[in-house]
Amino acid sequence: MCGGNVTIYLEPFMPQTTIFILGAGHIGKAVSELSSWLGYRVIVWDDREDIISTFTGEGETLTGDLSTAIQMEPIDEHTRVVIVTRNAEVDSKVLPLIVETPAAYIGLMGSTQRWKVVRNQLIDSGMSTKELERIATPIGIEIAAESPEEIAVSILAEVIAGDNLP
Repeated sequence: MCGGNVTIYLEPFMPQTTIFILGAGHIGKAVSELSSWLGYRVIVWDDREDIISTFTGEGETLTGDLSTAIQMEPIDEHTRVVIVTRNAEVDSKVLPLIVETPAAYIGLMGSTQRWKVVRNQLIDSGMSTKELERIATPIGIEIAAESPEEIAVSILAEVIAGDNLP
């Protein structure tokens, strides 16, 4: 044994948080751009090939069946899912797949009436109360947002608060 000193430096590796956006419309585009600016990894999915093929926002894009997209880009505990699809029918199709994942956050955009429709469809399909409670809706913090960019700020403020506040 030598009698010397050893200095060890450790640098923790923290996986990058992913914002997985469902819906590539004007809100999805704004969320993708702000998410990228904030340093998140961004994935945008939409079931409409024509919308994804012309998407001008930030991040990787996926289209087609959501279950296939999730296999290609798995959702884990470092993923925050932002659901900003075009209607309640799409919401009702994607939510059962999303609540099965270990995503740290699941947020759904929509009015109170839209959520009632979606919630009833999810209950009818067998979703549990515990699973429903994982869904944050309406998405975002209340800041009287109107433009897509303001709505994106509201949404990402909620994501950041969920990550940083006790």
